[in-house]
Amino acid sequence: MLSKVADQNSSTGEELNPSLRVLALNKRSWHHSSAGGSELNLEETTKRLAQREHEVHLLTGSDGGRPRTELDDSVFIHRVGFDEKVPAPWDVVISYLTISLYFYWYLYKLSPDVVYTVNTPLPWPVVTRKPRVSIFHHIAINSFFETHPFPQNVLGYVSQSFGVFRERQNLTISVSPSTTEELVNRGHSPETVYEIRNGLDVERYRPGTESSTPRIVYIGGLERYKGVDRIPEIHEMVQEISGTSIRLDVAGRDGPVKDTIAEYCSSTSDAHYHGFVSLEKKIDLLQSAWVFIAPSRVEGWGIAVLEANACGTPAVGRNVSGLRDSIRHNETGLLVDGADPNEFAKAVYRLLEDTRLRREVGENARNWAEKHTWETSTDQLEELLLSTVPETDR
Repeated sequence: MLSKVADQNSSTGEELNPSLRVLALNKRSWHHSSAGGSELNLEETTKRLAQREHEVHLLTGSDGGRPRTELDDSVFIHRVGFDEKVPAPWDVVISYLTISLYFYWYLYKLSPDVVYTVNTPLPWPVVTRKPRVSIFHHIAINSFFETHPFPQNVLGYVSQSFGVFRERQNLTISVSPSTTEELVNRGHSPETVYEIRNGLDVERYRPGTESSTPRIVYIGGLERYKGVDRIPEIHEMVQEISGTSIRLDVAGRDGPVKDTIAEYCSSTSDAHYHGFVSLEKKIDLLQSAWVFIAPSRVEGWGIAVLEANACGTPAVGRNVSGLRDSIRHNETGLLVDGADPNEFAKAVYRLLEDTRLRREVGENARNWAEKHTWETSTDQLEELLLSTVPETDR
């Protein structure tokens, strides 16, 4: 196994002595401008696997000016294709197809011990005799027609339905009880589904100084399935109920709802759209906020909720798959049934108005967040990957 990586490390004089060689497939790397929670999970876990002397390769789509081959914290990143030049939704399709074609070359070139595929949401049309483990961050089959325009809705519905069906004979990872239940209900055996929840850095995300005036914050993808299009109405209703100015901060990468948010924030002095922010600014926003809002129509888990919780900030979220797992109702935050922005605004106001309740829930939220670390997630992933390969074959 050493000979296979000697050439790749000759420039640095390093030698690897891995226990496992892992080939991971994802439509984009964590450097991509549209990277989200699934890429964060991939980055945090694969880098830790590499630190534990496993050899990890990521085969992914292109990313503008990023190099075709890159070594990032001992993870080898191989970028292929030209999907950044293709408009949505076909950029994702092109990425999957190109990576799948190149997969066979890298399968031959690297001879990995195990293949690790990230299903978000298209299936991977790859065939191999190597052990394969797939991770599902959320099952959005029933919500595509509500959250995406044509033809993305049809493409998403058909492709994820097929992907879930195709992976039913393989070992699969879910990131929440809701996703586990969905996989089992769609034909996966409970014995082949392993629940490995997302983690976070509880040393970096920690309580700070709460703003002296009421503030609510949303940080995440600017997507319809995240419910971002409802944020302006929710904010207006919170201010109407409270009868006073409530600051709204929104930060996130580009997305279909970006223009709606930017236009709303520019129309009022009580809201600000920050665009994509640095990690330091993100933590500052979470620490100063009184309430984090998550009006998603569907979620896999809700990493941003736990990040807010780690900063001592309670969350209000819609009672949907994923969020009902990451938010403990009346303990670490509040869950709202239905899609009525007025009911959501009432729940937000309840925490804003009741200082004692907000601080109690914030303390509970921090305690809850401390139970979720990337080290634990990586421990569980490493154990699962090792179990697929006999020690004599490594």
